[in-house]
Amino acid sequence: MNIRIKSLIRLVALLALVAPITAAEWSKYSGPNAAFYHTSNPVPTGTEVRIKVAAVGKSAEPKVLEFYGNSGVISEHRRVWTSVVKDQVLTYKLTKNMKVGIEVSGQNFWRRATEITSKDGYQEMRFADGWILHVKLVGQDF
Repeated sequence: MNIRIKSLIRLVALLALVAPITAAEWSKYSGPNAAFYHTSNPVPTGTEVRIKVAAVGKSAEPKVLEFYGNSGVISEHRRVWTSVVKDQVLTYKLTKNMKVGIEVSGQNFWRRATEITSKDGYQEMRFADGWILHVKLVGQDF
């Protein structure tokens, strides 16, 4: 077999191994008491979650949710921002390998996650009542 073809096959095999950690896939969870977006797989330690507030809706707070390891169970630990304004950039650095969720909520209420769209280098996450967040994961593996 030609050396160039062998090299190409090796490169494709290597990229297939790397692909799951180079781009996060996001899903929407809708349950009886909450609706948020979350990564389908754990995100590496040290990754920075960057959220640009594209539109501020009715009273609520953006939050980053942490999951226990690879599970679908949300931990009590989360990052909450209060009094955010349009175009504000919120950042949060992961201290361990975990799945990540994004929600907009307040005490005893949630803004429904309505639509997620992949844009150039980030995810546009829309929530009920006018909230729009642009979310990007930044790290050495992304």
